[in-house]
Amino acid sequence: MRSSGTEISCNRPRAAEIPETTRAAIIYTLELGEKPTRIAKDLKVSRQTIYNPKKHIQNH
Repeated sequence: MRSSGTEISCNRPRAAEIPETTRAAIIYTLELGEKPTRIAKDLKVSRQTIYNPKKHIQNH
Protein backbone atom coordinates (compact mmCIF):
# COMPACT_ATOMS: atom_id res chain seq x y z
CA MET A 1 0.00 0.00 0.00
CA ARG A 2 1.27 3.45 -0.92
CA SER A 3 1.79 5.88 1.94
CA SER A 4 0.10 9.26 1.74
CA GLY A 5 2.25 11.90 0.09
CA THR A 6 3.91 9.43 -2.28
CA GLU A 7 4.20 10.95 -5.73
CA ILE A 8 2.19 9.29 -8.48
CA SER A 9 3.96 9.51 -11.83
CA CYS A 10 0.92 10.78 -13.72
CA ASN A 11 0.68 13.70 -11.26
CA ARG A 12 4.30 14.74 -11.73
CA PRO A 13 4.77 17.90 -13.81
CA ARG A 14 6.42 17.44 -17.19
CA ALA A 15 10.07 18.40 -17.43
CA ALA A 16 10.84 21.70 -19.10
CA GLU A 17 12.00 21.70 -22.71
CA ILE A 18 15.68 22.37 -23.23
CA PRO A 19 16.62 25.40 -25.35
CA GLU A 20 17.21 24.76 -29.05
CA THR A 21 20.82 25.94 -28.69
CA THR A 22 21.43 23.28 -26.02
CA ARG A 23 19.80 20.62 -28.20
CA ALA A 24 22.04 21.66 -31.11
CA ALA A 25 25.12 21.48 -28.87
CA ILE A 26 24.11 17.98 -27.76
CA ILE A 27 23.64 16.76 -31.33
CA TYR A 28 26.89 18.37 -32.48
CA THR A 29 28.99 16.84 -29.71
CA LEU A 30 27.35 13.43 -30.17
CA GLU A 31 28.28 13.57 -33.86
CA LEU A 32 31.87 14.36 -32.84
CA GLY A 33 31.86 11.10 -30.89
CA GLU A 34 31.74 12.48 -27.35
CA LYS A 35 30.30 10.16 -24.69
CA PRO A 36 26.74 11.03 -23.52
CA THR A 37 27.77 10.96 -19.84
CA ARG A 38 30.52 13.52 -20.50
CA ILE A 39 28.16 15.78 -22.46
CA ALA A 40 25.61 15.63 -19.63
CA LYS A 41 28.24 16.64 -17.07
CA ASP A 42 29.56 19.47 -19.25
CA LEU A 43 26.07 20.88 -19.94
CA LYS A 44 24.79 20.16 -16.40
CA VAL A 45 21.81 18.14 -17.61
CA SER A 46 20.68 14.57 -16.99
CA ARG A 47 21.94 11.71 -19.14
CA GLN A 48 18.36 11.12 -20.29
CA THR A 49 18.38 14.65 -21.74
CA ILE A 50 21.32 13.55 -23.89
CA TYR A 51 19.78 10.23 -24.93
CA ASN A 52 16.51 11.79 -26.18
CA PRO A 53 18.13 13.69 -29.11
CA LYS A 54 20.48 10.73 -29.67
CA LYS A 55 17.48 8.43 -30.11
CA HIS A 56 15.97 10.93 -32.55
CA ILE A 57 19.20 11.05 -34.60
CA GLN A 58 19.38 7.25 -34.80
CA ASN A 59 15.79 7.04 -36.08
CA HIS A 60 16.42 9.48 -38.95
